[in-house]
Amino acid sequence: VSVRPVAEAWRKLDVAVVGIGRKLDQTYLAEYLQEETLQDESLVRSSVSNVCSHYFAAGGEALGEEHDARLIAASRDEFRRIPLAVGVAGGPEKIAGIVGAARAGLIKALVTDEDTANGCLEITDVA
Repeated sequence: VSVRPVAEAWRKLDVAVVGIGRKLDQTYLAEYLQEETLQDESLVRSSVSNVCSHYFAAGGEALGEEHDARLIAASRDEFRRIPLAVGVAGGPEKIAGIVGAARAGLIKALVTDEDTANGCLEITDVA
């Protein structure tokens, strides 16, 4: 079974709907991502969230790029080329991750609740 047809389809996407996931933390690393490339304490401190296991900081800076090279997922650049990448997340714990995902260029639209949207506006000084 080959993933090549799926990987080739990523380059042709017009729309993607993605969850904005959890940030790196020691518990998650110990249970699921036992990779030395993500064990760096500075990565854990800087991480605010991930989109399809692409971790990033609040300013959108990429984290764990060595980890990215091993993913079977659309690359960060492929995400940036998707005309409409919709992030889905809600709750106060996701605010920094939503803003980071937008700054990273991984999402271009958002589905969320009003309080979370207002929180995003507050931390970006738009409100």
